[in-house]
Amino acid sequence: MRLDERIVACHDRVWSTAKTITDPTHVVQAGRLRRSFQHPPAPTDADLLRDLADYDTAFGVNFDVQDLDEEAV
Repeated sequence: MRLDERIVACHDRVWSTAKTITDPTHVVQAGRLRRSFQHPPAPTDADLLRDLADYDTAFGVNFDVQDLDEEAV
């Protein structure tokens, strides 16, 4: 089977009905993908680190003394 000039599928045609034919290599790869999806790796310390300034920005908090007015000081 081709799409434009590129081969996208290459297999023998099966003309039977009510039959499922599966490539064994596809079954193996699907199992690997399923296991990696169902059991993702635990987060590392590097995954859990975040700059606290990100939260200040997200919540609109500004601790810059130069920006404070006289009454707030």
